[in-house]
Amino acid sequence: MTENIPELGEFIFRNNQSWKQEIQELLEYATSELQACRFLILYAKTREGRQKMRLFWDAAVLKGCKVVAVEGFKDEGQKSLVNEFDTFTGKIRRLGTEDKIILKELKEKEVPILNFDAVFVAVGSGGVKNLSLIFPYSEVYKMRKTTFLGDSGWNDSALPYAPGLRGVKNPVFVDSFFQQSKTPAMQQLLRLHERILYRHQNYIGPTAYTAFAYDTLIILMQLLEDERNQSHRDLRDALLNMQMFPGVTGNLRFDEKGKVEREMRLLTLRRGEIQPLN
Repeated sequence: MTENIPELGEFIFRNNQSWKQEIQELLEYATSELQACRFLILYAKTREGRQKMRLFWDAAVLKGCKVVAVEGFKDEGQKSLVNEFDTFTGKIRRLGTEDKIILKELKEKEVPILNFDAVFVAVGSGGVKNLSLIFPYSEVYKMRKTTFLGDSGWNDSALPYAPGLRGVKNPVFVDSFFQQSKTPAMQQLLRLHERILYRHQNYIGPTAYTAFAYDTLIILMQLLEDERNQSHRDLRDALLNMQMFPGVTGNLRFDEKGKVEREMRLLTLRRGEIQPLN
């Protein structure tokens, strides 16, 4: 991730997804609104997945919360998550033969131990395919009432069609880009994008990176219309002093180091569609 690239020079700015802001927004909601403070973390073994896992873990500890267990999975080729979910629910501590006989005689079952409040699943960009493997385990391990928290990788048009989704109740995930937004900036981008590219075969709408590029272009065009911003130093200062800009990716500005600060959107699934949480 290019999180620290503005530190390479005083004229370098960064307008991109912020994994750190994603985690902060999601964890703040989980602790303040859901009163959750005991977490499981399931992450893709990719650079993005590992980094988000560490960010969530560190931020949770700083809030005085507990990470009960952490498990990773392969981004490609993993066929089962039984071991991972056994670890999460305590079933990895297998019962001995004598204990199993006693349970059988009592007509009891080995019930998963749910000593956690929420599960954070970091699939990363393009990782929605892995949710099709993860979701069915929620119902099998009696986790339907557990809140699942997701990163921006969940914000994918394929999410509502993922198998096993009925086992996940009211998931909450976060992103800075929401194509169904009704803001003027988003509507303008959609009209422009369709007018230029709609006739192309297999047309798809703008992605998050389209939106980041578009916001950056509009910001620069507006600032350069001002005669006071024609030198590289004046333009830099204008960017640093810019008030909140109502972009496609939400209201944003740059901090003193040139890193973007923007509103993040909390999203959920409702009636088979990705929608704003509130």
